[in-house]
Amino acid sequence: MKEKNDTEGIAPSVVYETPPVWIRPPKDGRECRHFGFSRTGYYDLIKRGHIASKCVKDPGKLKGVRLINYQSVKNYIESLPYTE
Repeated sequence: MKEKNDTEGIAPSVVYETPPVWIRPPKDGRECRHFGFSRTGYYDLIKRGHIASKCVKDPGKLKGVRLINYQSVKNYIESLPYTE
């Protein structure tokens, strides 16, 4: 006979992930898993000054890694008016 587990029938605890400080734009043709923006969408928001980003690259190099500040994206979304 199977013994009854004390936690049987109780919903599992909700696990909250600590949000990152920096995120990378998604690859072309994909959406960001955090906010759902496309790569082009992020670069447009950066260009218009709505979100903060930094490019990390070695001195003398032309290419680097674009990083987007997670909190600035959250702040931008919170600044938008609510719509129905």
